[in-house]
Amino acid sequence: MLPFKKIGVCHGKTCGPAGASSIKKILEDTYGDSVEITERLCCGRCDDHNSIVVDDTVTVSHLSPDALTEQFISDPQAAIDAAKIEEEKISAQLDAALANELS
Repeated sequence: MLPFKKIGVCHGKTCGPAGASSIKKILEDTYGDSVEITERLCCGRCDDHNSIVVDDTVTVSHLSPDALTEQFISDPQAAIDAAKIEEEKISAQLDAALANELS
């Protein structure tokens, strides 16, 4: 059983031209009807294109079509776990920057 039910593929201003349609097609071909695959507007990771959002909670970034297969499709749970760790680091950096601004 897959560790997710849906994937949103970012089609924003940087991800769209950088291969979002190819990524969506690979995901559709891989998961068929077992996972809902949709297009999303910008997910806010423009510097990290291409990105997918898993179950509206975790953003997995830096995905070329090849990286999608190597990093996500080959072991989706590991990719999700790594993305969660990355998001925690980003959140901690933002918290530290905000604390510095307020002090």
